[in-house]
Amino acid sequence: MKKADLLAGHYLYFTLLPGCKSTVLNYILSQYLFIVNTTALLSQNAFCIIMFSMQDTVDIQINENVVEDIIGYASKLGASYCEIRRVRLTSQNIALKNLSTERALDYVTEGYSIRLIYKDAWGFSATTSTNKTALKDCVDKAIQLAKLTSTLNKDPIYIADEPSYKDHYESDYSIDPFTVPIDEKIARLKEISDGALSDKFINYTDFDLKLVSEQTFFANTSGSRITQRRIRSQGQLTATHYAAKSGQFENMRTLAPPVGRGWEYYLPGGYDFDTEAKSLPDLIKEKLNSPSIKPGV
Repeated sequence: MKKADLLAGHYLYFTLLPGCKSTVLNYILSQYLFIVNTTALLSQNAFCIIMFSMQDTVDIQINENVVEDIIGYASKLGASYCEIRRVRLTSQNIALKNLSTERALDYVTEGYSIRLIYKDAWGFSATTSTNKTALKDCVDKAIQLAKLTSTLNKDPIYIADEPSYKDHYESDYSIDPFTVPIDEKIARLKEISDGALSDKFINYTDFDLKLVSEQTFFANTSGSRITQRRIRSQGQLTATHYAAKSGQFENMRTLAPPVGRGWEYYLPGGYDFDTEAKSLPDLIKEKLNSPSIKPGV
């Protein structure tokens, strides 16, 4: 089982447009209360770099007393079954234009849901609030929805007779991408991009990388308490050729699919980004020289 360390030395990039006042930047910074060490650096490309630390993983479990209280509240109102979910998505997006970092963003999305059976019908509601009052309000809304759907439901809902489970699941990966320093990740993406840019036929490259850590907690009436963490990512390089005199323009990208893999997928021995990046110039030339489709054929 893997435990992610506190992320340190990450960057958050804002692109400052011409005429953007410092008061705008100060307002943006005020919204990110988790910033613990801020260093503003304006480069020739007008990138503002803000260093901060954040946690990739937290204790996703809801306090057992709160779980029992919410499930008990649902039962008291007449629900024959109730389940609670908490989902937390930690996402990172890194984008490179040629060999310059265009953006690097970390952000967190979190929510809670209640699903229950009332009068043989499903009811559902969700909230972003963490307090017990909001969760009880979710139960009320879920029951109201179940009352409406029960009038349309011809077949009653039954839950299979299953024992309770207390378990943890973690997806298969070798290197947690959220523990890899962002400088190291950017350097690797530049290395891949340079494979295409080394051919002067290529004018521009764009590398877009998305990383997600998904944590889930599940609890239900039968006593199951399950946590899980899944890592997924998608990265692709697009190479572009443009001839100003002729107006000739064409691009192609790598074919790596979205995967449930860690940072090892982007290193040598994972997906072969290096070979594919170096092949893009020749593939674009072949594409430009290929004959057009004849109409009617």
